[in-house]
Amino acid sequence: MHDIRFTTVSGTDVSGDIPWLSDNPVRWWITDRDGNQVVIVATPCGGFQAVVKVTDEQITLDQSKMAVNAIFCEPPHGDYDRWVHELTELPLNYVWDEETLTISNDRGSLTMTPDANQT
Repeated sequence: MHDIRFTTVSGTDVSGDIPWLSDNPVRWWITDRDGNQVVIVATPCGGFQAVVKVTDEQITLDQSKMAVNAIFCEPPHGDYDRWVHELTELPLNYVWDEETLTISNDRGSLTMTPDANQT
């Protein structure tokens, strides 16, 4: 899971499947930077980076060590970004089976696969 770039293939929120992900995928990458593990998240309009703590079961983003792209996004793209931010405010349970990474909490889930062209 570390240093693998992922792209969403599906997701859910409290109301069910998230249809906008098919045309507006989220990209996710955990790597090392300045002595910390960081997650780099590309959202439908912008994105963010944050220091993360990864255990055997959870990923927790440090909201106090987050850099957010400050871009105005017309609806609904701004709403999509807000949803991703709200999802990652809480610790994320994860399952990585070497083919699919699923992150989830009470707010929803994202299921991702490794990008075909790792660079």
